[in-house]
Amino acid sequence: MAELVELKVEKMIPELEEMERIGLLSDVEVRKLIQKRKNFEYRLARRTKGKAEIINYVNYEKKLLELLRLRRKQLHMSEKKDSVDNAIAKRCIENLMTLTRTWPRHLDTWAFRIKFAEFLGWKEEVCRAYYAQSKFHAEKVDVWVAWAKYELEWKSNFDGARRILVSGASQHHPKSVQLKRELFRLELLYVEALRKKQKEDNIAGLEEIIAKNRKKILEGAIAEVIYRNAVKTIPEPEMYMQLYQVASKFKFAQVLREKIFKDLCVAFPHAECVYKIRAIRVATGLPDMPLKKKNKKKNKKKASVEEDIPEEKDGDTEKEDNSEEEESDAEEEEESDAEEEETDAEGNENVEIQEKSDDEESDETVEAIVDDDVKTEPEGVKLDVEVGNSLKLEKEEPASVSHKKMKPVNKLEVIMSIFDAALKNIGGSFANSYVEELLPFLYQCWGLDDMANVIYKKIMEICSSHKQSLSPLHYYIWYLVAKEQSCPQTEQCNILRSGVKQHPKAARLQLELMKCIMQGSEDEEEVLEEFDKIASDVRGKCGLELWEEIARHIKDEENRSTIFTRASDHSNTTIAKGMRIKHLQQIASEKGLPEARKLYQKLNWSPPLSDKLHACMVELELSKETVDVKKVRGIFTTAVQQFGKKHPGLWLAYIQFEKRHGDPVLVGGLVTKAEDELEVNEAQIFRELLMVVRELQGEEKGKSKKRNTLIEESKISEYGDDKDAGPGRQALVKLFDEDLVLTYTTNQKKEDFFSLVHRMRRQIEQGNEEQAEEDGSEWEQVLQMLTGHKVVLSVRQVKTVRSKEQKKKKKSSAPDKTLKYRRMVLSDELQVGDLQGKSDDQLQKVLENSQTLQPEFMKQKKVAPYHLTKYQKKKQRMIEREKTKGAGWFDMKAPEMTEEIQRDLELLKMRSVLDPKRHYKNNDMKVLPKHFHLGTVVESPVDFYSSRIPKKSRKRTLAEEILSNEESLRFQKRKYEEIMVGKQRQRKRPNSENTRDMYKGIKRDKKRHQKRK
Repeated sequence: MAELVELKVEKMIPELEEMERIGLLSDVEVRKLIQKRKNFEYRLARRTKGKAEIINYVNYEKKLLELLRLRRKQLHMSEKKDSVDNAIAKRCIENLMTLTRTWPRHLDTWAFRIKFAEFLGWKEEVCRAYYAQSKFHAEKVDVWVAWAKYELEWKSNFDGARRILVSGASQHHPKSVQLKRELFRLELLYVEALRKKQKEDNIAGLEEIIAKNRKKILEGAIAEVIYRNAVKTIPEPEMYMQLYQVASKFKFAQVLREKIFKDLCVAFPHAECVYKIRAIRVATGLPDMPLKKKNKKKNKKKASVEEDIPEEKDGDTEKEDNSEEEESDAEEEEESDAEEEETDAEGNENVEIQEKSDDEESDETVEAIVDDDVKTEPEGVKLDVEVGNSLKLEKEEPASVSHKKMKPVNKLEVIMSIFDAALKNIGGSFANSYVEELLPFLYQCWGLDDMANVIYKKIMEICSSHKQSLSPLHYYIWYLVAKEQSCPQTEQCNILRSGVKQHPKAARLQLELMKCIMQGSEDEEEVLEEFDKIASDVRGKCGLELWEEIARHIKDEENRSTIFTRASDHSNTTIAKGMRIKHLQQIASEKGLPEARKLYQKLNWSPPLSDKLHACMVELELSKETVDVKKVRGIFTTAVQQFGKKHPGLWLAYIQFEKRHGDPVLVGGLVTKAEDELEVNEAQIFRELLMVVRELQGEEKGKSKKRNTLIEESKISEYGDDKDAGPGRQALVKLFDEDLVLTYTTNQKKEDFFSLVHRMRRQIEQGNEEQAEEDGSEWEQVLQMLTGHKVVLSVRQVKTVRSKEQKKKKKSSAPDKTLKYRRMVLSDELQVGDLQGKSDDQLQKVLENSQTLQPEFMKQKKVAPYHLTKYQKKKQRMIEREKTKGAGWFDMKAPEMTEEIQRDLELLKMRSVLDPKRHYKNNDMKVLPKHFHLGTVVESPVDFYSSRIPKKSRKRTLAEEILSNEESLRFQKRKYEEIMVGKQRQRKRPNSENTRDMYKGIKRDKKRHQKRK
């Protein structure tokens, strides 16, 4: 790894020499840059690198490029850009390509790569990144839209943007409302650009269009074709609504806007969006319903007839003319629709569009409707120019439309009247939307009692008459409005009861009902009865909040203790963990720390285990004037046993405690133990946290104490992030030109009301979810008490921030800083528990292999010590070493010695007796071996018919195999008989003969010895 890093650093030497030679960096800065790059390269060379390492490296190089640009500007220097700036940029692009190759399914990696290429200004690299991203994320419409937007805004390439949306995105999303809307917007922007060029007498952009089709295209014919194709593919009111909103933003597309609205009213006369558009039109001064086309010839005839006919008979003639006009209009609309459907939906500019004859053009005109705000033509739009080159519109204002500005009260009344008609025609399904649309108006007119009371009364009326159609959120809004109107407490409770009855699984409504009951009742027994009815159904965060409220409300100590006991043993982990901490804090505040210690000893090992419980107990211990070191060390020991593998903040707090209150000699051992116990990523975070804390405390020499940033990471967000503010949605119409100026109390009431609505909406969307898994942020308060610095352990940015007060007081000795680190979590990784989703067999295997999930473990009164002495560690290593023969014998293990294995080993030891024709070496050991391995002879398929042992002849052990062999049994029997015969002969001979033979042999030996001499 070191050789690879040194090779990469050597490749950087030419650019570093150039930067030093031309004066962009000094000698000291170059050395620091080399050291910093080495550190980053070593991080990238690791096997377990994450996204954070590459992103931090690229961010560092980006800041270097910004510094080089600034110094070039100061020195007026532009030489050696290719060998310095471009070399750095190319290396960063290579790292970003590695980033997107390693994590291709993460949108944040692609967004970071594209953003960096835009910073460099390399348009080809941006397009290359977008093209590669579309291969992995073709199912996301936002990716295609962002690519087309870049082509349009940065390169002004309408053809490229059109090709992306039509040829690329349409294949994957043929029925996407967003895609059709953006394609429609693109064509209108194209027409706007052409009209601007025409106004500036620049025909460069108009030469590509055939002169015959130029007028139609400038009138928005291509956009109209796309509109027809969109509503044909997606015949839904939402499609009409989206296209109408886009067309209303272009002044030259007012005729097309009226067409869309007219078609919407014909296709979906009672859709919700129709009434919303009608409300917008009336409030902005446009006619409520779409206007009809008129015929010039018939208007002229009508004018001539009116001259001859007296004024008294106008009524009859007008009726006849109106009927004739309606029939002619219907025929003309059918002809125009048939012609428009024949045109291509892709919107090619060079397609020849058939025009009507000059006589027909002179006969028909379109009545243009212009708002008060559109009286002056915008820049780039020319309405009255030569015929054949641009659009010619006639500004005829209908007599029924008043262009005077409406008062806010009148606007509100008109909108509410239209919505009342919608509620009458559509029914109760529109009630929720009606209430949602009234909330933004309430937000605007908050503080004006007359208008606010009108909205309050309307909401109360809608909710009371359409109870069965209301959602849980709108029941809650009804309850808040009743509260604002100072309705009786019983009426408020009845509203929530009806909501709970209509939606029995709405936990938030049940929680609010319980709060309302507690506010209106002083009888604790009645409250407990209502609580028992609801408590079993409410779980998760809502359940925890409910238990906390009831514990806060009950004043009787016995009832409160029973509530805490029930909550501590609750089956839901969120409720159990949260209420144990509340119980501990309540006991410490009321009865003192000794009672809190007893409660902690009772709860610390009872499941579910909670890291926050240990942190809370440490806070209580540290809050005393004299800290009991043994007690706190015992708490830390227990916490490390339970959560020492995944929480670096826990180890950091333990180390800081030993430094400040305990034994500083133990700090080194704790650091080593933390690096061994923590997981790989968590260990790296622990090292960085420890380094910065030491630097803040002035323990690392030779480093600057004014350093504010350790690792700065860009906060990357995926597409589609939106911020909710105010009432939660934008108002259809702005009632006032400027926002009302309210007093502090009135503004605070408004913010409280809408924050409650927004909170309820968010909680209902999230559902009755469980509390998030503990991420180590529980030790933030403990670290602040021990170090004097605020250490944030659960946010996405790694940095130390100097507070505003400390910026003013630079002379202070201990500045307040905030240390933050980012926990990189893969966006497409499932964040679930290890046991979730497993079958019963798998769970049984986990229980069998586990050392703690056993009934014997729960019966133990004392857990084995976590810290071992040197002698214990040495003894443990010896025991582990004796289990195997060593590396020379490939770590051969010592299996369990059974009777069958012992019998087989004894047979092997005496194998020389089994067969007289085979001879073996003497045994090298007199005892049976301790380390051995049993194996099975695998037969070759070639010897299937020649030397294969049939299954009937196979035996389990060597003893059984020998007993089944007839030849060996015959030989053993013969040998046994010979031995027995020899023994019998020795027994028959008397002792005297034996002694005589013995003496004869001794005399014979003496004679032979004498003869030799």
